[in-house]
Amino acid sequence: MSQIVYTELEGQPLRWPYLQAVPVEGEQTADNTPKSWSVSTTPATLIQNANTGTSNPVYGANMIGQVFITPQNALKVTAVQLYGAKAGSPPNPLIVEVRDIKELVTDDNPILETSFTPVYSVSANNATTIGYTQFSQEIIYTKKFVPFRYGFIIGGGANTATFTIRTGGPGGTVIYGPIQASINSDGTNYCYIDLSDPPLLDANTSYYFTIQLSSGKALKYNSSDVIPGSWYYGSGWNQGSGDYACQVYIASEPEQVYGSRKIAMPFTTYYDIGKIEFLACRVGNPGGLIVELRGGEPDGELIAYTTIAPENIPNALSWITAVFSYSKVYHSKKTFYIVFHAAGGDTDNYYKICAGYQNDLPKIFINEGNGWTQSSDKTTFLKVYAKRIYPGETVLASGQSTSIGTSAAWYSVSLSTPVALRPDTVYAIVAYTIGGDSSNRYSVQNGGTGTTPPGLLEYFITSTDAGNTWTINTATDLSFKIDGVQYTKIYEGTRTAIDIEAPAVTILGLLVMAQTSSSMEFAGFDNYTLSIPITTSSATSQTKIVVLPATAPRIRIPLETSLRWEIWAAGAGLATRAITQFNVYYNKNPVTPRDFGFTELYILRVTATEANTLVMINEHKSAMIYLQNSGDSYIAPQNFNFPARIITVLSGKPIIDMIGLV
Repeated sequence: MSQIVYTELEGQPLRWPYLQAVPVEGEQTADNTPKSWSVSTTPATLIQNANTGTSNPVYGANMIGQVFITPQNALKVTAVQLYGAKAGSPPNPLIVEVRDIKELVTDDNPILETSFTPVYSVSANNATTIGYTQFSQEIIYTKKFVPFRYGFIIGGGANTATFTIRTGGPGGTVIYGPIQASINSDGTNYCYIDLSDPPLLDANTSYYFTIQLSSGKALKYNSSDVIPGSWYYGSGWNQGSGDYACQVYIASEPEQVYGSRKIAMPFTTYYDIGKIEFLACRVGNPGGLIVELRGGEPDGELIAYTTIAPENIPNALSWITAVFSYSKVYHSKKTFYIVFHAAGGDTDNYYKICAGYQNDLPKIFINEGNGWTQSSDKTTFLKVYAKRIYPGETVLASGQSTSIGTSAAWYSVSLSTPVALRPDTVYAIVAYTIGGDSSNRYSVQNGGTGTTPPGLLEYFITSTDAGNTWTINTATDLSFKIDGVQYTKIYEGTRTAIDIEAPAVTILGLLVMAQTSSSMEFAGFDNYTLSIPITTSSATSQTKIVVLPATAPRIRIPLETSLRWEIWAAGAGLATRAITQFNVYYNKNPVTPRDFGFTELYILRVTATEANTLVMINEHKSAMIYLQNSGDSYIAPQNFNFPARIITVLSGKPIIDMIGLV
């Protein structure tokens, strides 16, 4: 029997630094425009709800918190103030944390109801009772439209309302209805009738929306609101004066969807979308209706989609629900597109999708098969439901205080290490303590919904099981203040990731050339940086400063090929250049030769960069390499070939040097 003897191993050197980042390119100048800035680094209150009122016990498993949104500038957070007190002698400090967020499974959070904005509406003030049980509003609109909801106010009590749409006057020809609805009016708030299979009405034409009551009285309002057209009341259809209390909700003339003809409806939100509702119907059999959730643009990243069978969309205009399922979590503001297209169809077999007419909303996009064109007048028309959010497990910054007094007051908890939070992003604050009881505890208050600046507080949250579950209270906010510094943006840009053949992902690092006559602070972000420690410098000459290390934590390992980056600053300084550099981050475990583009791997050396590093070779539990201390190494004996078919890191962070054979 012949035997092949390897006297020397020929191959290519290879290093696998597990859970470490290594540059894969030289430093790239991204922007060499000089930038100067002067921003005070003295902390001030940036976000707050100064309302107080309700005390919440904090001890043991009782935790409280607040979901909030950062403004349009990056924030350096130095402290969190809470309004409260202590009772008895809590055994441990009050702990305050800034955390990332998670999502509940449910999708019952209505974040966008563009369809529920009335075209005509009268303010409810200065009501006058009209002594009649029937009334009619003349409606004239400048475009073709579909009415789908009608609101009105009458005298209090239970009632039966009969609704019709007429032409030729309030007592003219009925073209829609009658529809009956049982209502119970309090004489102040609107009652509504939702219209089933509403008609398409012509532009610049008088229609009369008529209500006949079984009892009770109509109301009018002597307000300054202006509604086109007249209103009428009584058996003789007397023309009224002042304003009559009504609301009219409309959709646009439906858009056809079939074959290559599709439409897209944009909207912007901080939340991940669970489901939508839209007004649609089916003509013929165009195949399934495909509803896509895309990011950034109509043909952008496909996040999720669902297909609705033709038999589940009736021939009459109806509200249809589309449910999305996906695992991606967007912590910051993002523009989504709901794209509608059909599996087939033609001009005789299609879907009708209603849009809206609202000047303050994004216009829809239409694709006839040769690219997207934005409508000049039709706007987003959707009911969008998001997943509610609550605090995650990742602590971005924390602080604690034992200086809480027995009298209710504002108490400041300084963060142990100030942290920069990215702009337009959702975070959570959590307050708790370890131990204590109902007699030895902290009390932190909540109250009202006021916020400075407006629109940044989401809701108050509580937990009685140490954060395993959370109760959301959308009617109030935590009594808290966030102190810190609002940074200014000096550079921004986009990079396309480098394609590599390695068990790793590309991570972007950011640097800046800058100098100061006093001191300066920086924070760098890419798509996936949720928070970053502050970088400070007092360099008096142009110096290269790392503002986003490749090793900085990311909210998820980047998978997208295009990364947007930003550099923010405070203090006083002059920057002359922004620098980017892609690194590879070796995160896959276990690995095989194919992961590196080889057919065989031979281990030369294993070095620990952390204590208690343990590596298993070829899934053989006896073939373990254990390195007790950081810096310890295992070196394969000379003239000994150590083949590795699979390498598994069980603990620690090793650097493994190998020879790879193609």
